[in-house]
Amino acid sequence: MEQKEGKKDFFKRIFLLSTMGLAMAFAIFIGLAVGIFLDRYFGTHPLLTMVSLIVGIIAGFRNIYVIFVKYGLQKGKKDVVDDIKDVKKKTPDWALSLVKNKEKEKGRSPEKV
Repeated sequence: MEQKEGKKDFFKRIFLLSTMGLAMAFAIFIGLAVGIFLDRYFGTHPLLTMVSLIVGIIAGFRNIYVIFVKYGLQKGKKDVVDDIKDVKKKTPDWALSLVKNKEKEKGRSPEKV
């Protein structure tokens, strides 16, 4: 049962990542299209296209930020910390000791491992 939930969570994250890319692309293209239309209507060839393109890029980054905060930050930080704890729990002691020995050889502190 836990495996099904893991697959659902994986596909949900993939969907959210693709949504972020599409949100960025659509915002830029909409800004560009509005700018071209307004330039043709008012006869100010590059000016309004550039302004609306910049507005579209800003709107795209805002969309990514909103999606990330809504689905990534709130759940993501906890998930990443839990994943790190799970990896440490699942990692055999002999593997952890190998990593600690390599860190000692490099002169790093093994407590971080």
